[in-house]
Amino acid sequence: MKDFIDTLDTILPRPEARHPYNFVKDAKKLGFIKKSVADLYRDEKLNIVTAKEKVRALIDQYIEAQGIDLKVPPIDILSLDFKIHVQRHRSTKAQAAEMEFAARHHISVHYDEDPVYYKNLSDKLTEILKSFADNWQEKVHVLWQYIQEIQAGRSTDETGLDPKTQLPFLNILAEHSTKELTQLAQVTQEIVEHIRQDIRRVNWDSLVSQEDLRKWIAGYLDDHDVVSYDELEIVADKLVQLARRNRDSLIV
Repeated sequence: MKDFIDTLDTILPRPEARHPYNFVKDAKKLGFIKKSVADLYRDEKLNIVTAKEKVRALIDQYIEAQGIDLKVPPIDILSLDFKIHVQRHRSTKAQAAEMEFAARHHISVHYDEDPVYYKNLSDKLTEILKSFADNWQEKVHVLWQYIQEIQAGRSTDETGLDPKTQLPFLNILAEHSTKELTQLAQVTQEIVEHIRQDIRRVNWDSLVSQEDLRKWIAGYLDDHDVVSYDELEIVADKLVQLARRNRDSLIV
């Protein structure tokens, strides 16, 4: 398609580009399809960013004439209008695809904020797609329940920890520790509080400051026998990475 569009741009505005075979019409339609696919897959690399000026202008005009605003990104899965957006598709197959790729994109964007939680969401999506392979009607129904779960967000569980600032740290500890959940909840509170104080320092972005935090966490985990000695450095590194990713929410 890139070769076709580049060649078309070269011969425009010569009449050969339009007659006897209307290459411009084809370029517009292909551009519209490519934009639709890019929105479905939430993949900016699929947009017509490589089209040269003359053809790009023609394609953009055509896409906008179809009611698509080029400046507006694909609708977010958390939007109140997401269900209406999905239902605009006539086929259940298209509706399922819209929900699947919206979920994949959401998981990809937020994965580092809580790797354990989002991996579980990803695994659940894979299981849904596998279980209802060609049963499109049932797949749409189950996917919509799954989407509602994502939209509802995480709620406070029996630990009482904050879903956004504390549970991500607990999830990592729980993966590597044999301690009871109530004990890990207490450990998580103490570690997160220390991290909160630490990352408020002006120079926390420096590698030295982050290494100091990693050493403190490793020491704390060792002193309280939270994880095995062999995993101290691994877990400490994961927690520092998590602190780095969630810094904005932690310092509020």
